[in-house]
Amino acid sequence: MKTLIEQIKAHQLIARKKRMLRATSLLTTLVGEAEMVGKNKHNSMPTDKEVLKVIAKFIKNNKEIINNPNVAFEHKEKATFEVGMLNDYLPQQLSDDDLRQAIT
Repeated sequence: MKTLIEQIKAHQLIARKKRMLRATSLLTTLVGEAEMVGKNKHNSMPTDKEVLKVIAKFIKNNKEIINNPNVAFEHKEKATFEVGMLNDYLPQQLSDDDLRQAIT
């Protein structure tokens, strides 16, 4: 099974081949940040947990942009796109019914 960073790199390559500039830019930045965390912490590739933390940081920063009334519409639109794309890499939340079933 591929690690999360490997999945993101595969999606980055697809986005680059399809000339999806926004997606390519976001994924390239994400890979760079995540790899830097891995190198700084243990001089190797980042763990899935570390990559998820980087993704959460990106989402948090973009949500701040979206909620800031002084930010131009174009920047909010870009931030909304990025949040939507990054959410796909987060673990799926259990529905209320699934959670109840797991507890019982």
